[in-house]
Amino acid sequence: MKAKIIDEDDQGVGVRVRDNKGSQHTVAVGFDGKIQGHSQDGYPDDPDNRTDAEKIYIQQAANYARYHVYRKLGYDTFDPLNHRNPDRLALAAVVVGALPTDTFEEHFGDLYQQLKSEYTEQDPVVDVHEALQDDDAFMLYAKELYLGLDEGVLDDLVDATSEDSLDAYLDDVARLSAGSESGAAGILEDLERIASDHGVSAATDPSDWVEAVSGVHVQWRVGTDQHREENDPCQLDRDPDATLEIIPYNPDSLEDFQSYLVHHLHCQVRDQLVEMGVTPPAPFRVQGPGADISTMIQQHYDGLQPYHDPDADIDWSALEPQAQSTQ
Repeated sequence: MKAKIIDEDDQGVGVRVRDNKGSQHTVAVGFDGKIQGHSQDGYPDDPDNRTDAEKIYIQQAANYARYHVYRKLGYDTFDPLNHRNPDRLALAAVVVGALPTDTFEEHFGDLYQQLKSEYTEQDPVVDVHEALQDDDAFMLYAKELYLGLDEGVLDDLVDATSEDSLDAYLDDVARLSAGSESGAAGILEDLERIASDHGVSAATDPSDWVEAVSGVHVQWRVGTDQHREENDPCQLDRDPDATLEIIPYNPDSLEDFQSYLVHHLHCQVRDQLVEMGVTPPAPFRVQGPGADISTMIQQHYDGLQPYHDPDADIDWSALEPQAQSTQ
């Protein structure tokens, strides 16, 4: 995928994108991320006449244009449901993996207890309607995470990484969140090193890494219809940096659950990159359920591989572009 800014006015930004098949798109992106217009030269104009693969190429171009505007101009073009910020998701994985066990339990112990209640005698945190046990309903638990890292640090980390260095940056934070065995203190030291390597200010104290979390929400879908019952929603006046969406399973321990949440966030980063037509850097070439809407898309479109399936055979080279330049 390649893109360049071609125009900006008081309504939004014009972006020219060349997709992985070589077709050219002109996409008008609003400052809030809404796609105001989209023309292209490679596929039928009538959506009803497009194949699943063609629909995916067009959506990837729109998503990549949205991300390009955010990267180049700094506008917040994401939303917490459909188009999540992969940079924030990667940092969320670092934070979740770095938390000391007692701090992790303070923030995520309710979700852990809810999962254990499905398989043990532990009391549930929230009640699940019997109707959701129906085979037609796909149910999971959701919890929103608001990072407490100073906004300037987050912005600096993003601003310091050009698109050319995105792979290296994501590779750094992925290895940090997945591979450190030194706990919060060691990760703080490593995060400061990464910040220094990318030319940004140092990170804050680990005790401030999480500003808030929501309660445990019950989320389900029947077919493509999505529903959510919220419990103890967070009252902060901003979108969450990450939303964990966990399919019920029986974690072996709190430490196992913490590792799983890091993996889950890596899967969400993978989903966002795939939906932009970008091959994930090596540490994000992971399998398993990420964002539920991404899982739903993968289940319903023949042109997408089943990244959500831990046992599927995935061709990670499938997103390599057939054309490299933008005209």
